[in-house]
Amino acid sequence: MLPAFVPGGMGPPDLLVLVVVLLSFLAVPIVIIVAIWKYVIRHSRDGQRMAALEQRIEELENEEQ
Repeated sequence: MLPAFVPGGMGPPDLLVLVVVLLSFLAVPIVIIVAIWKYVIRHSRDGQRMAALEQRIEELENEEQ
């Protein structure tokens, strides 16, 4: 069984700092990727909606004539 304290090893504060740094290195790229992905999806949906609305407007204008 390993001892609870290893001389010269990392203590709890050091491990906590290490975990926080690793999480920040992982979290920042993930947040950026998700933000870009949502931006692209939103704009593709907006483009589809605009095309559908323009088509509907043309149909309504053709009905009037």
